[in-house]
Amino acid sequence: MLSCAGFKIKPNELADPQAFSQALNEEDARGIHMQRRHRTKQVVSMVNSLRLKEVTGNVHLRNGEMASGPFEIDVNRFPR
Repeated sequence: MLSCAGFKIKPNELADPQAFSQALNEEDARGIHMQRRHRTKQVVSMVNSLRLKEVTGNVHLRNGEMASGPFEIDVNRFPR
């Protein structure tokens, strides 16, 4: 019988990445590493999550929360 469970976590959200990796290995768990290909969307997402964290204390919007308005991004924040 196949069993499956899933969750989303970002490396910077892990208190102990080594312990997390070891736990996954011990459970013979599989992972899928996802990342954005589009650099502009990647930077906008990162900057927006930092803005949300300043305002709400959380990097994600919850049901019913309103997104913040337009904002400017310094081009120096883009990876080269």
